[in-house]
Amino acid sequence: MKRNSKSSLFLIELIIVILFFSIAGAVCIQLFVKSYLLGKETEGLNICVKHSQNFAEVFNGMGGDTEEFTAFFEDSLITISDDSYSVYITEDDTFTTDMSQAAYRGDLLFSTENSIVTLDISFYQIKDNEEIYSISVDKYLGRGGAQNE
Repeated sequence: MKRNSKSSLFLIELIIVILFFSIAGAVCIQLFVKSYLLGKETEGLNICVKHSQNFAEVFNGMGGDTEEFTAFFEDSLITISDDSYSVYITEDDTFTTDMSQAAYRGDLLFSTENSIVTLDISFYQIKDNEEIYSISVDKYLGRGGAQNE
């Protein structure tokens, strides 16, 4: 009888240990999934920030000349209107004109007021149309609206 008591105690301990490791494993899987999703989100943000900075630097480097800017990116930009353009970027960080392959959409809007040209850049995730990143860049053209050299 004493031997039976020891084996049932061992079985109860074994069940408790298995339960503990099952719960610990479930928590670890949840953490791995969350970290993976956070990593993908961060990767998308990095892509959008990189391209926004690229557009802003080219815009400033070209002195706010919208025609020169659009000519520089002519293979990548899709014209929406005279002052509005879109760009599409795939998951692997390449430009595309095919919206079905794109993971991110960038909207570029030019506006001019009082000798200041503004470029508003906004990036969105295609699947849920959520804004990921936006920045506004201003370039002063000088007193008569002429570009600074």
